Amino acid sequence: MSTERQVPARYYARLMEVVRAMDIDTDALIADSGIAADALAEPEGTISLAQIENLLAATQAATGRSDLGLALAAALKLTSHSAVSYGILSSPTAGYALGLVARFFSLILPTFRVRYGCRDNTMRLTLTPAAGMSHACFAFHLELIVACVHRELHDLIAGDMPPYDVHFSIETPPHVARYDSLREMRTHFGVMGQPGADMIWPRDLASRPLAMSDPTALRMAESRCAEMLERARVSEGVAAWVGMMLREAHGPPPGHCELAAALNISSRTLDRYLQKEGTSFRELSKQARKDRAGDLLSQDRLSVTEIAMELGYADAANFSRAFRRDTGLTPSQWRQQPPAAPN
Repeated sequence: MSTERQVPARYYARLMEVVRAMDIDTDALIADSGIAADALAEPEGTISLAQIENLLAATQAATGRSDLGLALAAALKLTSHSAVSYGILSSPTAGYALGLVARFFSLILPTFRVRYGCRDNTMRLTLTPAAGMSHACFAFHLELIVACVHRELHDLIAGDMPPYDVHFSIETPPHVARYDSLREMRTHFGVMGQPGADMIWPRDLASRPLAMSDPTALRMAESRCAEMLERARVSEGVAAWVGMMLREAHGPPPGHCELAAALNISSRTLDRYLQKEGTSFRELSKQARKDRAGDLLSQDRLSVTEIAMELGYADAANFSRAFRRDTGLTPSQWRQQPPAAPN
């Protein structure tokens, strides 16, 4: 299976415009990231996820800013999403517009999945990663998507947004004060067990009519999006995605069957895909467990017992035994001699 995921370049071209306004040499950032300048200039150009990782790392280093996802969201408009924009604008209700976004989100950013639904008294949009990526890249895109959805839904309903909640899997960022500008949003960081975010509004917002509703334009936009989606369907690697889902989870990691269900495949099919990529769920789980434990131990802010609870172990003794089995060191020995810990 191919792991070279291609992503629309338009958002990163806009990011470079935002960074250029900070008096940063974006030509150097683009070249150093291995991206051809014309790839960003092309309206339908694409770049690889690896190139995006390089560009974000270089840009964050050059600017010294952790809030680039929010900065980019503020610079995007409802018309920034190619054919999907026309479907959003011509939707009859706010709920229909969010459902359309969920159906065609892979045309916007194929590195994430979006689910939409209403239950009890809430309308909910759930974001989860669809590709393996670094934590910095994941956090950038998660904040970007959440802020974009907020701003664009705000515009669709002419600013009449009720207070609502967003639950993030990522920890509170250094720039959390920037969320104050998204007035109706109540943010809750580090509370989702699985990587991603949940945006939860009162259910009656789903039926809110939109001023630009146009059934004919909507049919044309949905037809166009469906054609584009069919052309874009390709087989893709899953090992990096499984590894990231295990690494980014809070509390007990997702199970084998749970991850297969998230991909709409059977556990046996997931095993075949991983085998083709030269690994297995067991190996990925073992590596993710070591990585998460090592990261928490290196931060030196939690006790061994607290880390055991964070990782889903019944007690510190079980965690210590598992960590020693994986690394050859006890948690206390690892903290005293971190360079000696195996990779």
